[in-house]
Amino acid sequence: MNEMNLIRDLLKEPAPPSHAATAEALHRLEREQAGPQPRSRRVPPRRNRLIWSGLLGAATVAAVTVAAVGLPADSAGPGREEPRGALSARQVLLAAAESAARAPSTGTGAYWFTHFRTGGATVVTGRAGRSLVYQCSETKDWNDARSPTRTDAETKAGRGGTTMHYAGTRDLGTCPLGAVDTVAGKRDGSPSAGSAPNRGRAPARTGTAPGPWEIHKERTAFNSAFGDGSLAQLRALPTDPARLRAHFLSTPQRSQGGRQDHQSPDQWVFDAAGYLLTDEPVAPQVRVAAYRMLAALPGVRAAGNVPDPLGRMGAAVELPGVSGPGLRDRIIVEPSSGRLLARETFTVAPVNGYPAGTMLNWQALVDARWTNRAPSHATELPG
Repeated sequence: MNEMNLIRDLLKEPAPPSHAATAEALHRLEREQAGPQPRSRRVPPRRNRLIWSGLLGAATVAAVTVAAVGLPADSAGPGREEPRGALSARQVLLAAAESAARAPSTGTGAYWFTHFRTGGATVVTGRAGRSLVYQCSETKDWNDARSPTRTDAETKAGRGGTTMHYAGTRDLGTCPLGAVDTVAGKRDGSPSAGSAPNRGRAPARTGTAPGPWEIHKERTAFNSAFGDGSLAQLRALPTDPARLRAHFLSTPQRSQGGRQDHQSPDQWVFDAAGYLLTDEPVAPQVRVAAYRMLAALPGVRAAGNVPDPLGRMGAAVELPGVSGPGLRDRIIVEPSSGRLLARETFTVAPVNGYPAGTMLNWQALVDARWTNRAPSHATELPG
């Protein structure tokens, strides 16, 4: 049985499959690939994009000694080899592509709605001393499908009209990562509300009681509603992996963030594809092309079947250096559905006081869909 036939066979679960069914499919594929050989031992990341960048910057400037909070037990350093017989990054991504090909179209609506939860590492001081916590927030965006196609020159000149954009944010305080919590935080009693000293920054709000939603609306004159253009331009994106890669490399300055100086072509493609797969209402065949493009990257490595920051199981795929030197970026995908669940950034060596293996920040997709309803109560921002 060849690789693609094996993947197709493993993805015959009725949709939507349970997490248990997904895990079993991944384990079956591992066993098929392993054969009689024993397995070798492992050696013991628009508005949302701006928030992600801000969290990364905040996390990497705090030079402090932190509690040892590291990677999940099945993760390892950046130079490791994939275990013999394990599910490879290529297999994970091709399985996701197979599922994306069978997924229904995203449909239509007046607004493209996205809902994310985001966390950034920070150090707070409590009665038990310093500990690593995650300052978490939640964002919702309603992007107008009628956003016209504008050139950069038209946008700078204020021509081409405007569109209404709605955005909601709320502070979630400090939050654990899945089932992980800091020992010091537990000794401090995990207060429902309060603040703790945060070196070099404003005090971090502690506790897990969420703050109120702040919903705003504003008329924008950005050149497009999405990183890859207007809705019409999204519908014209290439469905061939090589042409989609060429598209990303030819557009280093996207409307929602651009290619960084340190990023290689492969790192930029990994970064831009992650945004497309979580934030944009692209056709199923474009998602297929994105996953197949990622599967062809020579530097990607599989990191096993892991929970995402919200506790959902998925298969992790990593590439070093996307967010910066000394960092390792990970996407967590659900191969049986083709969904990209989350993006994460880890340290691979000590960075400004954060030990190797620290998750600096994460972004988890909660929901993405079309809707005809905008928020009924929103504060208008000055134009």
